[in-house]
Amino acid sequence: MKNLLSILAVIISFQLNAQLYFGTAKVLIEHPGSPNFNADNYVVPIDVNSDGLMDFIGSTTSDQFVLEGTAAGYDYISIDQGLTQPTLEVIDLDHDGDTDAVMQGYLNFNNNGQFEYHTFPSNYNESIVSVADFDGDGDYDFITQKEEAFKNDVLRIYLNDQFVNFDANIFEDEEKRYSKFLEGDIDNDGDIDLLGIFIYGGKPALRIWDNDGNGIFQTKNDITFSIEPSGGIGELADLDLDGDLDLVLCNGYDKIYLLFNDNGSFGNIIELSDVGKPLVLKLIDLNNDGFKDIVYLDQEVNNLKLRIIENTHDENYYSRYIVGTFPGNSVIFTIQSNYMNNLIGSFDYNNDGKQDLIVNSLYDGKIYGLENKSVISATNDESHNNEVVISPNPVQNLINIDSQHNFKSYEIYGLTGKVIKRGTIDNNQISVSELISGEYFLRLSENGSTFSIKIVKI
Repeated sequence: MKNLLSILAVIISFQLNAQLYFGTAKVLIEHPGSPNFNADNYVVPIDVNSDGLMDFIGSTTSDQFVLEGTAAGYDYISIDQGLTQPTLEVIDLDHDGDTDAVMQGYLNFNNNGQFEYHTFPSNYNESIVSVADFDGDGDYDFITQKEEAFKNDVLRIYLNDQFVNFDANIFEDEEKRYSKFLEGDIDNDGDIDLLGIFIYGGKPALRIWDNDGNGIFQTKNDITFSIEPSGGIGELADLDLDGDLDLVLCNGYDKIYLLFNDNGSFGNIIELSDVGKPLVLKLIDLNNDGFKDIVYLDQEVNNLKLRIIENTHDENYYSRYIVGTFPGNSVIFTIQSNYMNNLIGSFDYNNDGKQDLIVNSLYDGKIYGLENKSVISATNDESHNNEVVISPNPVQNLINIDSQHNFKSYEIYGLTGKVIKRGTIDNNQISVSELISGEYFLRLSENGSTFSIKIVKI
């Protein structure tokens, strides 16, 4: 039998042409601390016991808690640890298969659904602001920011040795006030760099610390822009799937900027106006097309609007939607700026393969959910099977392309979206001999027509 996969290859078209659609916002639960809670008592979606149901971790003014999802609703479970702090990130810190939580000044390890407090050797007024494997040794390291009035921001990196020892080093003590830290391989050299957003001359500016691969930030590069006014909240993602990390930046007033990465710098800038007053944002792939969409809260006088700017990756580039309105006022600014984006969350809580949205509306003490009802009709559409056939698949050396389209270029990228290889197509063949064994996506392009095919390298 000739390779069956070459006949049954499923073509995933990136030109989905499917509008995003969300159901009406529904109250999932009232905040346990309502009405007496602070703005940093938000909750973060998490699957505590790996049962596929959405849980939450959060705090009141006097207790740390988990809201465990059940078929009937949510059960309140106190995890009182002597203090209450906001959650920065939920992640499997110790690689044991369940989800732990990074708090503002300590770590919360999940042990079969029970959280255990783990001390972190931070100093007074220090907050954990970034988590990544900065030294490439397989475990997570931490960046902290120490903020004090009339003093410089002090930045430390804590290199982690299996959570037993932390090698702490100050890498900055300058007269700057950072509003946000982002981590990622900005220069595509294989290690995790750090990006900080600060204000320079009343305008957002960037500082990029280049990682030497061992968790040492040897060089730094400042980038300033002629955008205004002051403010600066952003997120990193490969917006155009060209293999490097781009930046979405909101200026805290009336603009969102798309800054496209060019060899480790951000020179090509697209300005999006008529966006309201962006307060916090997240980048989430809402329609499973591989491209990150922009989800943000727009602060009006008496309410917050949840807005979406869809990454349509065509000449129009972005389509816009308002999907929810919630009570709101300026108290939101009491949250430490690196934690503010957690007012928006995402979780596939109906298990349909699409990310639903969560909003902490702390002004009325309620947590809202918006079900993602977008119809993604082109995904896994086997009607395209007659248009493109690849063989062999699995492949060892050469991919052969048989198609009515005259594809000119290709990209091969990993399951995380990072481009592994790109080039032009020669004689309808692509060499993959240098790739390591595993699963990849092959994207073929021709005059705006783009198809993606899953391949297996053996």
